[in-house]
Amino acid sequence: MIVFRAEATPVIGSGHVMRCLSIAQALRARGAACLFVAAGSDAKELVEARGFPYHTLHSDPENPEEELPAFCSFLQRQHADWVIVDSYSV
Repeated sequence: MIVFRAEATPVIGSGHVMRCLSIAQALRARGAACLFVAAGSDAKELVEARGFPYHTLHSDPENPEEELPAFCSFLQRQHADWVIVDSYSV
């Protein structure tokens, strides 16, 4: 499982998620399972329209340290092999 951690909001736009979607589509074509995780649900519709699952952490995208325990726990439950992060905050 490859987990993508990227945000798309009205303030920062969708560039982070769009880059990750391009990578995820190429990986899926090679048989990889991919999943997107974000602080909020702004990108949910965009990601799911491309056929990828989406998980919302309900956290502050400007403060990744606060979400780290919940994110790490989620990664363990998903048995993530890789995490790809596209963020100004990390």
